[in-house]
Amino acid sequence: MAIDSLNRFNGYNNFYQNYYGYNPLIASITPAQNYYSTGAVGFRGKEAKQLTLPNDSTEFSSEDKIKNNKGISSSAKLAVGVGGLLGTAAVIALAIKKNRYSEVKQLAENIRLEKAKTVEDAIKWGKENLGIRHYGGFESQDLEAINWINEGLTNTSNKMKGKLRVPKSIWYTDKVLGENTLAGVCKDATGEYAKYNGQFYVNKNLFRNLDAELDSYLKKLKPMIDVNGNKFSYCNWFAEEDMQKLAYDIMNYKNGKLTGFDKKLNLYESLDNLARTVHSINGAPFSKIKSILSHKQLVDILQKQGLETNLEKIKQMSLDEQSYLLDDFMQPLKDKVVFTFSLGNRFRTLYHEMGHLQDNIPRVQAKGKFKTEAEYPQELKDWLNNSEYMQTAVRVSEYATSGPGEFIAETFADMVIGKKLPKEVIDLYKKLRGPELP
Repeated sequence: MAIDSLNRFNGYNNFYQNYYGYNPLIASITPAQNYYSTGAVGFRGKEAKQLTLPNDSTEFSSEDKIKNNKGISSSAKLAVGVGGLLGTAAVIALAIKKNRYSEVKQLAENIRLEKAKTVEDAIKWGKENLGIRHYGGFESQDLEAINWINEGLTNTSNKMKGKLRVPKSIWYTDKVLGENTLAGVCKDATGEYAKYNGQFYVNKNLFRNLDAELDSYLKKLKPMIDVNGNKFSYCNWFAEEDMQKLAYDIMNYKNGKLTGFDKKLNLYESLDNLARTVHSINGAPFSKIKSILSHKQLVDILQKQGLETNLEKIKQMSLDEQSYLLDDFMQPLKDKVVFTFSLGNRFRTLYHEMGHLQDNIPRVQAKGKFKTEAEYPQELKDWLNNSEYMQTAVRVSEYATSGPGEFIAETFADMVIGKKLPKEVIDLYKKLRGPELP
């Protein structure tokens, strides 16, 4: 995958041509000399191009930093996009009808996890302590994966004081999910597919070949971030602090010092979140443009460059035209605008899926479930056109902006993790009647 140099990336062109098999809508990107950051689009000056990582970083991981940073930036985070689902999580069916896809069973308020030493013991433990009816597809080599599932479900149940709505069955499969999809739930399918309701699916191929999946992702994402020795460079449409944390884990992985299933799964989730953010930026340029134009100081800069800043006119443009306009915006704003993504937590996808499973309110999930905007239901249009919702949801993640259902699941995941969320996020979650955590 070609790049111009370690200091200059035509990142989006290279990434999209190789990853998606077609030319991107966003033109090549010239990195910034410095930028302002508030998370999504923002304001805090810093120089960044090619940086050096400490040689003694072998004991450092992004997870360690996350543990000491439960809050978020004190600066206001702004909506920059509506993300489409590229990997990690998947909702197989969209409709929700209470009590038809999972079991409401009062579990112990505080389950003491016992990591099993055999798959058979893990299955027995999950049935007895979590109330899982059936585990399917697991073999002796899959102990780490099934322990990950049981631990994640235990964490969620304990956070909910035993009121977790558990999946009926857990399937370890290489058939249902997409190539990069870590896990997914089936929710209230109808007709001949109704028998799959309440199933939780985990990607067997991904777990069994985690190193190969990481190597593949690093190759695909090389235009976004490239680590050589203790030097790293990145496409600086992204915040330096996020990329530096990710670079530590990549360096340790390449050096053979990021060992163990848990740490590697954390790295996979981080890389997947970065890829989904790239996908979001390319897939919904208008929402990024709208966020940029909500700041007068940025509008003034763009108008001095003779660029179109009338939202109504921009809205009438094709997706291709909007994407190239966003690229035009980024040239004079390259020292003022960045995008961020969430660093991985190895259980986040599982927590996200359990968030869907706990959500009893019939609601649209995400824009990525529809082929064209003409198919969007009014609920989704109202969500995407509400700038306040967008600016609130992006403080959770890019993907949380893609629809009310995904905002609920993403917020639920952060709540289970124990992340301190802004008041406006909690207020919107309650307004939408997201699943309660005691």
